[in-house]
Amino acid sequence: ILYPKTVEINGVVIPKDCVVLVPTWTLHRDPEICSDPEEFKPERFSKENKESIDPYTYMPFGAGPRNCIGMRFALIMIKLAMVEILQSFTFSVCDETEVR
Repeated sequence: ILYPKTVEINGVVIPKDCVVLVPTWTLHRDPEICSDPEEFKPERFSKENKESIDPYTYMPFGAGPRNCIGMRFALIMIKLAMVEILQSFTFSVCDETEVR
């Protein structure tokens, strides 16, 4: 983001024409924003839980009018890849796997 004028936010001065970046990697791994960020929990993104997530704390493709142009393509491709994997292999749970 390139600020067009000098602004002050919470006591921090951002000078005119200063480039400001959002550290998405850090946001996605902050335990204050996301509990157990290093643990795989697909239920985080279920329809029920998605409503409680601030849209600006999880931005894998950026946000706003300049978000990633390939977002829709990437999401479709990952779904197609999952279909291929599920059609090509047989899956089963082993005795040691904890099922939640």
